[in-house]
Amino acid sequence: MSDRIFVTGLGEDSHRFTTQKKALVLGGYTCNDQGGFEANSDGDVILHALCNAISSLTGKPVLGPRADALCRQGKTNSRTYLALALEDLQNDNREWELHHIAISLEGARPKIIPLQEKIRDSVAALIGLEAEDVGITANTGEDLTAFGQGQGLRCTVVLSASYR
Repeated sequence: MSDRIFVTGLGEDSHRFTTQKKALVLGGYTCNDQGGFEANSDGDVILHALCNAISSLTGKPVLGPRADALCRQGKTNSRTYLALALEDLQNDNREWELHHIAISLEGARPKIIPLQEKIRDSVAALIGLEAEDVGITANTGEDLTAFGQGQGLRCTVVLSASYR
């Protein structure tokens, strides 16, 4: 019998698209031919949702006051926020191991399938997992919500982890 305790982290984030010229960043991968998000940071909904999923494990929020303070210092790359969340895991009094990340996106744009492999590779590298341990699904939202109408993108992340 394993002495590890298995848990699940859950995170969500969404941003509307901006009319300003700004690169779209998803999972740490810059999609140069797409429009970006309205946000103080790069608005990377995948990394933001992943930060929230990790925060649900540690109980230490990254997004909000901590990330806002970094934005005021000009640190707008969401990789910085993810590094904080991962640092919180390392500094926790438990020995954490991340096993799998499930990413679900909702929005009419961008088309995710052409970007899927690069986003998956980027997230895996940032977290220290194999690409096979990162799953990405997407749906258009069928025009039922603002995301389905192309106004923004929503991301939900489920994170499988264990600790001892």
